[in-house]
Amino acid sequence: MKRPTVLVVDDEPFICRSLTFVLRKQDYEVLEARNGEEALAAIREHKPDLVFLDVMMPKKNGFQVTQQV
Repeated sequence: MKRPTVLVVDDEPFICRSLTFVLRKQDYEVLEARNGEEALAAIREHKPDLVFLDVMMPKKNGFQVTQQV
């Protein structure tokens, strides 16, 4: 059975590392993106089951990403 995939999107490296660590311990497949444009590309390519999305990020903010998804 395929593990659920979670995309963590945040421009703060500490937050990404922390969330990724916790999710991997719970046996999730975890992807990371550092800005809104990377998030959209990862969503298109990988179609994650869940996205943890920061609101205030460079290039495209979380609201813009949500609208485009």
